[in-house]
Amino acid sequence: MKRRRLLQTVGAVGITATAGCLDGVREHFLGEVRTNAPVEVFNAGGYPFDVTIEAREAGTGRETYDVNINLIPDERAIPQNIARNEQQFSVTRYGVDRGSGGATEDLVETGVITEDTQLVLIHLHDAEIDLQIIESEREAETEREELEEEANVTTEDAEENESSPTDDT
Repeated sequence: MKRRRLLQTVGAVGITATAGCLDGVREHFLGEVRTNAPVEVFNAGGYPFDVTIEAREAGTGRETYDVNINLIPDERAIPQNIARNEQQFSVTRYGVDRGSGGATEDLVETGVITEDTQLVLIHLHDAEIDLQIIESEREAETEREELEEEANVTTEDAEENESSPTDDT
């Protein structure tokens, strides 16, 4: 009889001890999984540019993202993805001085990354930065398809130029 009473007590204590933990475990397994948002940068300008992309956590100011890229004209880069949480986002394009009228002014464009951010597009031009922070899934998918199509056309053009014979006579 004593053994049965001991097992009942141990079982009751064990269940009581884990009662507070079960909510955390359930929340862990039932919570939503969020992926990071992709970042894409394209140099549509006529000069190579150095670019710094940074993000700071809203409220604390802690730096959460810092990427430096050098892009030649018509080059596309896909740096690491950015976390989808409340952040201040900034892109700095450093000017160049080519002696023949190149862009010399540093440009800065800022925006806000949220939990709904699906895609971040950055287009660099000689006189401006076009920053798009897209929160609509449908719009992000459309933009991705257009970028892939554009990249495929550019690749095909480059392959045609390499394979075309040149006349050196």
